[in-house]
Amino acid sequence: MWNACFRTSTSAGCVLAHCMGLGKSLQVVTLTHTVLTNAICQVNRVMVVCPLSTVLNWENEFRIWLPGDTFTTLNVCELASSKTSKTRETKIKKWLNIGGVLILGYEIFRILTQEKKKLTEQDEVFRQALVDPGPDVLICDEGHLLKNEDAEIYKAMNQICTRRRIMLTGTPLQNSLFEFYTMVQFVKPGQLGTKAEFGKRFAKPLEKGQAVDSAPEDVRVMKRRALILHKMLENIVQRFDSNVLAPFLPPKYEYVVSIRMSELQIRLYLYYLENHTKGGSIQPSGNQGESAGLFSDFQQLARVWTHPKALLLACNRPDSRNSTRHAVSKISSSGEGTAKKNAKNDDDNDYLMRTEEQIFGEDVCMQDPVDQALTSSSSPWWSDLISENEINNIKHSGKFVLLMDILRECELIGDKLLVFSQSLTSLDLIEEFLAIEDFKNQIRSTNETNGKVVGGTWNINTDYFRLDGSTSSEQRLKWCRAFNDPQNPRSRLFIISTRAGGIGINLVGANRVIIFDASWNPSHDLQSVFRVYRLGQKKPCYIYCFVAQGTMEEKIYYRQVAKLSLSRRIVDEEQIDRYFGSNDLTDLYTFNADGQFSLPASIQERDDSSLLDDNLLAGVAVRLKEWVGGYQAHDSLLQNRPEEYLEDSEQQAIWKIFQVEKEKETSLAQASSQITL
Repeated sequence: MWNACFRTSTSAGCVLAHCMGLGKSLQVVTLTHTVLTNAICQVNRVMVVCPLSTVLNWENEFRIWLPGDTFTTLNVCELASSKTSKTRETKIKKWLNIGGVLILGYEIFRILTQEKKKLTEQDEVFRQALVDPGPDVLICDEGHLLKNEDAEIYKAMNQICTRRRIMLTGTPLQNSLFEFYTMVQFVKPGQLGTKAEFGKRFAKPLEKGQAVDSAPEDVRVMKRRALILHKMLENIVQRFDSNVLAPFLPPKYEYVVSIRMSELQIRLYLYYLENHTKGGSIQPSGNQGESAGLFSDFQQLARVWTHPKALLLACNRPDSRNSTRHAVSKISSSGEGTAKKNAKNDDDNDYLMRTEEQIFGEDVCMQDPVDQALTSSSSPWWSDLISENEINNIKHSGKFVLLMDILRECELIGDKLLVFSQSLTSLDLIEEFLAIEDFKNQIRSTNETNGKVVGGTWNINTDYFRLDGSTSSEQRLKWCRAFNDPQNPRSRLFIISTRAGGIGINLVGANRVIIFDASWNPSHDLQSVFRVYRLGQKKPCYIYCFVAQGTMEEKIYYRQVAKLSLSRRIVDEEQIDRYFGSNDLTDLYTFNADGQFSLPASIQERDDSSLLDDNLLAGVAVRLKEWVGGYQAHDSLLQNRPEEYLEDSEQQAIWKIFQVEKEKETSLAQASSQITL
């Protein structure tokens, strides 16, 4: 950060792409203290912009690491607790006049700096402080949020005059190389050429050589372009992965668990595929008609592979716009238990899918289609396929059967568990089944102890916590402390909305994590893992990614591995096996109804001894063999292959040729410019 921002002839920026848990915030506090307390640096104001949920975390980091009274003398202030425009103005004016550190969320920054036809005196203050001239140093936490040049937040942030821009991200490459390009463009404009040039030179060749069925020449080109891209960014993007943590932490075991669907789920899944799929694919040009079809199909099918009752709950959610809500009287909605219904402000309602960009990482935005074609009739498509007796039965979902079994095993061995889901409907269902489990345990305990109820309870905010977009920052901190308290074994489960709780929290009190549904964006699941696998963890960590066998979700997981492989090639300069053919990544609508574990043969045949390292999962696979189609060590799909590295001499030759070509391009461009003039 120092070299990039302060030791160059012109102001510049960088991307600190260290893995989660490696102390990016501490490094920022250190740099900030250094430049603010040394006049030679000519820095008076530092601004930290981050997700709203982490603003108080950042203030706490400065409070922890700054010695003595330095926190106060440096004027570290945050805007999250300022609820009125006047109090914000007071803090911002003080920061503008005396300097220090200002911490605020991305959205409030956008609101305070948005263009207006007529600026008030207050607007002028905000613009002067935040944009022009703005801060002397800008810190963008979770910088991968600035991955879309067309997004309003990117446009707002890019107005800031300072070129000393530091982007923090544990996941620099997520859905596509063009997102990665956009982040680099934000901190170092022009480093990778124009977007079109980047696409031709890097994006297309790198993606073309990724598949297992890629031509040998395409694979060679991919390796060369990956090398060139990495070298071009070696002084701009600094990467350290979780291997840095490994010597200081217990081991981590991560598995993908393929779970068979019930007969009812299969019947629903096939019926929808045969009668209601809209099809379509995501088009970079923004063809919303086709992308909306896939979007709608995914929503419906995801509810099926979760649990059939998810279809009903999605209709009945108070924040649902589904017009079939009135038409579900044929199905009993009794037994909804303690499901939380007040999360209507959550930014990840129902699979976090309000825009295509959120799902697929494409620069396409659209309104939630709400399945209008499916809801025009008097009854939803599934109403005649599900009986009242079936709707509340946990045995109509292998995912929930496994979840409850793992939870019981964790209770026996004293391990705490996190469950991440992208769907609020899934969190509602988990609470319903916890309420049923609680009721059964109380009956069992009462019978065994002559009327006295003992243990086994599932009371919210005591035995378990729920974190979603409606959870305040204060509640987050309070619940995390209670959950992590080693003297509080009763708090043993945390159910979490992936997008609301996947960042900014430390939950090392748990050492087991269930990723209940695979995400289109691998960074969401990766962030979830590092809530437990971080400094302070005392136990071995076990991660289970649930995948509905043979479904669209399995294809999503394939895409995750492909995206992570690309990231490791580009960011970590590793060589990763190519498992999946191009067809594996595009044919989302195939369904393997016969229940075979359908990971590629090259994976199935591998003898992976790490599968023996988790006695709990091994026991689950035996007890629930009718549900478990198979399981695979996730990290084994992403092993580095040093034997595939290019020789040093070849690397040097490739880089030299590239430099010569770049010099020729520059000379031609200059000559063309002179002729034009």
